[in-house]
Amino acid sequence: MASNGSEAPSAVEQLVSLVKGVAAGSATHAELNKLLHRAIVQERAAFQAEEFDPFDVEEYPDLGKTTADGIRRHRLAAGWTQGQLAEAGSALGLKWKRLTIVEIETERRRVSLPELLVLSAMFAVPLVELILPADDSQRIDLGLSADDFGSLTSSELRELITGHRDRGMGGIGWLPAIRLVGDRLEMPSADLHKWEDE
Repeated sequence: MASNGSEAPSAVEQLVSLVKGVAAGSATHAELNKLLHRAIVQERAAFQAEEFDPFDVEEYPDLGKTTADGIRRHRLAAGWTQGQLAEAGSALGLKWKRLTIVEIETERRRVSLPELLVLSAMFAVPLVELILPADDSQRIDLGLSADDFGSLTSSELRELITGHRDRGMGGIGWLPAIRLVGDRLEMPSADLHKWEDE
């Protein structure tokens, strides 16, 4: 949306203008980095103002819970019992018994990455489908802090894990990274040079 003479340019318009200025040589990477950092701080403040209500504290499932639920959901969709899943895993080199599957599905045992890879292949689904809920709007607690910056939606986590979605493949303006990191870390300006080479 273009601004008229009475409105200040939007953050997006400012960024576009500054990127063009860097490309033309009339602006520096440091100026662009400063504007991006300011946008990150503003995004975090806006997100915190929207999402935080001290009287409405919602507990989100953690990745252990969503992984246990995902494994159970896919096991049931495949029509397997816990014993059949344990048997299939054992045939592929995992030392599983039915009790192992019970412990996994009840969060009493964490699943290792090699086990997740085998499960992904057994169920013929991407690994990310095992660990994240089907509902992309479901928030997941990452155990990083007590506020919403310690959680992301399933959709944002999927993007961080796979690098695919509508917002691109990373960089200092990548929304899922901003949601998780906010202004807690200053992004190095060297990242901007990476974009120029692509």
